[in-house]
Amino acid sequence: MVVAMLFASIPSFVMGLLLQLSLALNMKLFPATGAATWRHFVLPAITLSTGTMATLIRMTRSTMLEVIRADYVRTARAKGVGERKIVMHHCLRNALLPIITVVGVDYVLGGSVVIESVFALGGLGTLLISSIRMKDTPVVMGAVMFITVAYSLVNLAVDLIYAFVDPRIKSQYAKGE
Repeated sequence: MVVAMLFASIPSFVMGLLLQLSLALNMKLFPATGAATWRHFVLPAITLSTGTMATLIRMTRSTMLEVIRADYVRTARAKGVGERKIVMHHCLRNALLPIITVVGVDYVLGGSVVIESVFALGGLGTLLISSIRMKDTPVVMGAVMFITVAYSLVNLAVDLIYAFVDPRIKSQYAKGE
């Protein structure tokens, strides 16, 4: 939890700079900037995932603690169901809904503009920022529309995954509620 809290509190641009200093400049394991090979994307991927993973660890722990105290878990224990089956089948499945939301919205769509700047990657965020500076309205509108459609599709995918994970949600869709 301490490591998760530490990673959650470090801003992504600071994490990117620290990774560049340690893994690219000092140890020479990965290139510091650019996008020529797959090795150029390792540090940006680690940078983007550390904050989200820390959030996921903390959220998984808190939702599992909530679910473990539920009545149906107590009932399963009273029936003699093994602890591993209780945790994996009953608890984790019910704790997945908020985790799916965080993965869908935060991990897929979060923080890439800053990372593109730190690692000198050309991407949609860089295009959007430079288009705003040059007052190129059609490009800004296109980029915003693309981001909006991507955000909507990710939210749709999250809702469909909800129906797959939680049968109660599936029955609500069938009833039309």
